[in-house]
Amino acid sequence: MEMERYTLVEIASGIEEECLWVSLGFTSALEEHDVLHIVCATNVDAQDRELGMADLYLERFDQAYCCYGGAESVVVTANQIEVPLNHKGCEALDFEGVVVFDVPAGLAGYEDAVRILRGMTLLECGLRVRVEIQ
Repeated sequence: MEMERYTLVEIASGIEEECLWVSLGFTSALEEHDVLHIVCATNVDAQDRELGMADLYLERFDQAYCCYGGAESVVVTANQIEVPLNHKGCEALDFEGVVVFDVPAGLAGYEDAVRILRGMTLLECGLRVRVEIQ
């Protein structure tokens, strides 16, 4: 499986009534101001499960590049976020396979984003998220 590596230039995160989200900002050949949004619903129902929507929602800079269930996992460490994508994720998001986002030391907002990602691990849609920071 191919690997793509990017350096984060910004990160944002938040909690909404219906979801937790983290947005990873980077520069790619596709888009100078590229972004990968990772969204985790706080509640899912039988219909969401039936439609394949009881999983992480991933979207790039435009809804033309989005899908549910496109990531095998989201692994968070002190200095990177690794997102191995399955075939569906590669096709929908126009990535090659495993996407690694390097986190520069002192990136503003990273600690908040880690807290949000840790919160995702407690939700049904966030079962693919692993935070490997003590």
